[in-house]
Amino acid sequence: MEDGDAMEIVPEGEKTGDAMQVVPLPAQAWLQDCMEGAKDPEVLQQTSKAFFTMQHSEIDASRFVLLAQLVADLGPAFSHERCNVKVRALACLAGAVEGTDGLSIPFLKLLGTFVLPHAGLVPDDDDDDDLGATAVRDAAVSCLTLLLRAPLSCANNDTDDANESIALRLRFAKEGVEQRCRQPSQNDDYMDHDNAQDEYLDDYNVQEGLSTLSRAKRSMCFSLIGAAVTAIQSEPATHLQTHFMESNIMMLRPQLASFASFAAQCLHGESDPRCLSQLLKLLHSIQITFVPRFWNSHSPQHVKFPTSDLFDAVASYYPIQFTPPPNDIHGLTKQGLHKDLLSVLCFVGACDTHGGHEEGMLTLSTRLFLERLVPSHRTDLYDEDQQEPMASTPVDKSEALDDL
Repeated sequence: MEDGDAMEIVPEGEKTGDAMQVVPLPAQAWLQDCMEGAKDPEVLQQTSKAFFTMQHSEIDASRFVLLAQLVADLGPAFSHERCNVKVRALACLAGAVEGTDGLSIPFLKLLGTFVLPHAGLVPDDDDDDDLGATAVRDAAVSCLTLLLRAPLSCANNDTDDANESIALRLRFAKEGVEQRCRQPSQNDDYMDHDNAQDEYLDDYNVQEGLSTLSRAKRSMCFSLIGAAVTAIQSEPATHLQTHFMESNIMMLRPQLASFASFAAQCLHGESDPRCLSQLLKLLHSIQITFVPRFWNSHSPQHVKFPTSDLFDAVASYYPIQFTPPPNDIHGLTKQGLHKDLLSVLCFVGACDTHGGHEEGMLTLSTRLFLERLVPSHRTDLYDEDQQEPMASTPVDKSEALDDL
């Protein structure tokens, strides 16, 4: 194809007939909408999604060229000083990601690296009519969530590609939550995010950051973590457990273990029943998805799944103490939360049956249930900090026996 010729592609599934001409990317019009505020972010996202949905092609490169062009053309909006302009630009990018049928690993890495800083501390503006820096950070988290949910464009069982994809999703999910939870301090320089960034994240405590967010924004962070786990479940090589793949799987174990511990850490201190149910379901999904990758580990330096971290996070919620308010529109029940909790406590994985020095989830949970049946007494009568365990009622004992 010579310069000046129109690019021609064949729509997916169409093997005969005339080739269709690619519709030009209306990025300049979208840029104008971002600058002028003519359309809401939701409208821009749906418009972008509809455009990229129509670009399904047998030529993967054409979609990636359009994505790259979109980011480049919207550059003035992404770097604009007004927050509402950035929010609209992120909405356009989110729609493009949502409408793209599969991403390559290089584009997953590039887009994730590009969006991630927008979830962190961004300079606010003084415009009373603006959406504010908080809206920019929320828009970036939403865009990252869609990005992590996107499947790979290559539908094959290449283990290296799958493992690299998993590593990227784990990284972007964890760092996205950390960035969104970050709060300004006297030492933070709003205009220079690179300085001291690594030092900040090394000693970061996600619980402190989450405690400053509203329930809806905490739920958004948990959805970002869940997006990575859901995508990993669908990776083509996730369920292949052959001797040939053992070395590749072992390379991911430290990251999987660290991510599982990070997700468990998010549960500590959570008091909202909606977020509690969301996190319990997420931890159970992590158990189902991650634990099989820790099977058949014969290396003396192998990394184990952090069962104790998950148990410590959920054990404090047993037994469930929850009475739904009258006319609860969310449909949460004590029985439902109890079921979510038991799904984590009663998970049976290979690490529970292969023996070893560490206790499995069933061993830890059995001790927890027995403690409710027969509460222990204070071992040191002179220790004022040691709390006397609550007495078990007949109902408590009956429920604990059912759980056991």
